[in-house]
Amino acid sequence: MGGKKRPHIWTHYFVGGSVTPISLPPNSEIQPQLAIERLKNAATIQIIVNPGYKAGDLLRFQVDIKNTGCGHYLPTGLTEMRQMWLKVSVTDADGKLVYKVGDVDEKGNIDDTAVIYHTIFGNEKGEPTLHVWTATHVISDNRIPPKGKKEERFVCQIPTDIKPPLKVETVLQYRSAPQDVVDALLGEKTIKLPIIEMTNASTELSL
Repeated sequence: MGGKKRPHIWTHYFVGGSVTPISLPPNSEIQPQLAIERLKNAATIQIIVNPGYKAGDLLRFQVDIKNTGCGHYLPTGLTEMRQMWLKVSVTDADGKLVYKVGDVDEKGNIDDTAVIYHTIFGNEKGEPTLHVWTATHVISDNRIPPKGKKEERFVCQIPTDIKPPLKVETVLQYRSAPQDVVDALLGEKTIKLPIIEMTNASTELSL
């Protein structure tokens, strides 16, 4: 009362990256919206590719992912569960698929060739584990530090019968946990975890 009018009143929502109803407070409608907004402002991606390719060549390109909106490693939280990954595709002028990586199958599993940003814990036998109480060490930590970046390189063959131009597209995607883990805990088809598009980039190549 009697205070200065301000254009924005800051709130104190405890917002993470989860948009799944089972992990949110009851009757929470705004929480998923805030989580999605936060995810969409966490990172940027850029495609780097040189011109001068022709049909039959090996196409080489790089995708840079920068942590531009987080004051912590990306992703954070239960990093052995979190999944942030690149979906990459190359298509021709007719939409014919030349190359893809990072797709999700009908069961919700990310393909084995995808670049996933998360932490992998190991148990005393050196085996990967999601059971943090059995973890004794970190096998790998492929997260992106604050203001840091990852550079991913891709190679694919350009078909000789391709119709130019080529379109290279990449999407940075996020999911709170692997779908098979959710299915094992709650039963198959109980809940499908949403996949959030954090950011995307595309470019075209004349041949």
